[in-house]
Amino acid sequence: MTINKQTFQFASRRFYFTLLEEKHRSFYQSLYTDKVVMEKIAAALDSKSVSTLFDQVLRKNALSLTANSRSLYWVIVDSETGNYLGIQGFIQTTTVPQEAEFGIMLAQTNYQKGIANESISALIRFGFEHLKFENLFAHYTKQNAAIQRIAENLNFNIKTSGIDSEDRYCWMTDSEFRKNIALFKGEKHAAR
Repeated sequence: MTINKQTFQFASRRFYFTLLEEKHRSFYQSLYTDKVVMEKIAAALDSKSVSTLFDQVLRKNALSLTANSRSLYWVIVDSETGNYLGIQGFIQTTTVPQEAEFGIMLAQTNYQKGIANESISALIRFGFEHLKFENLFAHYTKQNAAIQRIAENLNFNIKTSGIDSEDRYCWMTDSEFRKNIALFKGEKHAAR
């Protein structure tokens, strides 16, 4: 994994991850207004709401570069073509500063290509090794089979709210990450 510590840019085998900037506004808007992309996250947003949200994200990224905040958002970029594939990021919790929620959104054309697995793997590694998080987690619904598979493949702990609950929660601590580092380096075997 290559990292530029000045800008929080990093890369995986096939992609690089660059902080969201103004030039990404239309791509960001295309994701949040797409009903199919949003169906397992929340209702699709209107253009005005997305614009407001995007402005908040830009402020959070700027704050993270100058302060002790670690809520950051990246664009996933294909290293060969330069095409934008999706976005991903961390939202640092306010109660436990060493903890963050992670998430990813891909454009529909990028589903089922291994992009989410490789991107989340790189994001989690970056979060533990460079942002020094102690715990990373994600909330998702039962219908989001892709995140469920990724959580299982990367040895995340997975919990449901109840027997018939639609809600899922996966998490990993820094020590669990270190135990399973081979999974995050793209190696074939890891401790179970």
